[in-house]
Amino acid sequence: MNQMRTWLQDNLFRTVKDSFITVLVSAIAGLFLFFVGRFVFFDSDWEINRVNLRLLMLGRYPQESEWLLVLFLGTCAVCIAMVAGLVEGAAIKNLKRKPEPFFRTMVGYLKRFWILGLVIVLLLLWAGTWPPFFVAVAIVAVSLVGKALGLVVLARVPESMRTYTYAIIMVAPLVALYFVFRPLDKVDDLGGFFLNTVVAVGSIALCLPIGILLALGRRSKMRAVSVVSATYIELVRGAPLYVLLLLAGTLVEFVLPGTFSPPNILRAVIVFTIFTAAYMAEIVRGGLQSLPKGQQEAAQALGLSPYKQTTLIILPQALRNVIPAQVGQLISLFKDTTLAGIALSLFDVLTISQSITKQDAFKADSRLFEALLFSALLFWSVAYTVSKESQRFEKKLGVGV
Repeated sequence: MNQMRTWLQDNLFRTVKDSFITVLVSAIAGLFLFFVGRFVFFDSDWEINRVNLRLLMLGRYPQESEWLLVLFLGTCAVCIAMVAGLVEGAAIKNLKRKPEPFFRTMVGYLKRFWILGLVIVLLLLWAGTWPPFFVAVAIVAVSLVGKALGLVVLARVPESMRTYTYAIIMVAPLVALYFVFRPLDKVDDLGGFFLNTVVAVGSIALCLPIGILLALGRRSKMRAVSVVSATYIELVRGAPLYVLLLLAGTLVEFVLPGTFSPPNILRAVIVFTIFTAAYMAEIVRGGLQSLPKGQQEAAQALGLSPYKQTTLIILPQALRNVIPAQVGQLISLFKDTTLAGIALSLFDVLTISQSITKQDAFKADSRLFEALLFSALLFWSVAYTVSKESQRFEKKLGVGV
């Protein structure tokens, strides 16, 4: 109690001016929370989201094929958990320390993912049936199994084979995603928040390696490679993303043969990859420029080849230094996927949120604000969780605050 009183006096009520500002800000914050709480719990009607929950999350995906989505989510959960277990197991092996107790690990997960967990609980309550609850429990269970498998078994894989191990693990979600699209009459029938997630994850997986290659190409001593990389980066960064999406929807038919018309989802992934790779290249280039020249000179003194100098010494340190900027750009990409629904006529969660307000049951009472606020909650919960995980990763590596 005395420590809290001392902290309050030192940080909030040190002087008369500080005390006045503290009271004023507290009053404004309390008033804001009061109005928000009254709106959320008393004035608003969230029935529009509960009734259209499946449409908001999955769009027009066939109901009889939903087990494929469960298979896909389970595969992704297992693969991510295996990679996390492999990384943690390798760290334990290298540092020769004991793994954390199971109970402490679970408490840590609750502290890290409680916001995302609350949103999932809300979705399960709105679903109103037991199967989604069992699916959520099963995904958590297989995630724990995957973590244990990576921690105990895969961590014993020789270090020279770990890159191939990562690659093999990451292929499984792609195979599962192929089966997700099979029941659809058209690929573009996939919709809802699941569509936004698929487009974002696909674009992120492609733009990261391309951005790294562009950053290395711009710093290359080969004049042709440097000019081509710099030209690409500057041209793409100078074009608005929305315009590129519109061009992808209209210009492709004039450029490609008439018999080949890629689905709009693929066009969105390609545009987001092209656009974000240019920004990622500049972020990585900033990381490369932040390294002292002594790092490369030391690598040369060790007799390493240029390839090993880059992959083992220079690039890991550069990527480590720009983790906050990289994560910020990827979060921005995730939120920008809503533009694809407008520009390419995809049935994403934002488009659905606007469409469901025109249903007969909700046309009289405009519930657009509730629908949009629910979509914003979905994006915010994921973006906030990713941001906090990024900060945790930075602290482990000694980067940032």
